[in-house]
Amino acid sequence: MTEYERILTMKKSDSLNNLPRAMDRQKSTFIVKVEYCQNETWQGRVIWAEENRSVRFRSALELFRLINEVVEKENNDLKREDQTCLRSGTEF
Repeated sequence: MTEYERILTMKKSDSLNNLPRAMDRQKSTFIVKVEYCQNETWQGRVIWAEENRSVRFRSALELFRLINEVVEKENNDLKREDQTCLRSGTEF
């Protein structure tokens, strides 16, 4: 049986128990509004939906850096939360 077939045949409760914890977490949602395309790159706004924050960007690279900054911060916060739970003996 292939890995794909095994996943398809798992019971729903089994699949939820076997998911990595990171996949079970809230994901960030970004709305990207490209307003201009000048100098071979994008300019516009990115909206972080969960926080209702909007930031302007001047290039595609800056857009990706802004999104990466938010994702890295959330990952660091989750790691600290995991370490706190492990120290206190709380199960996930």
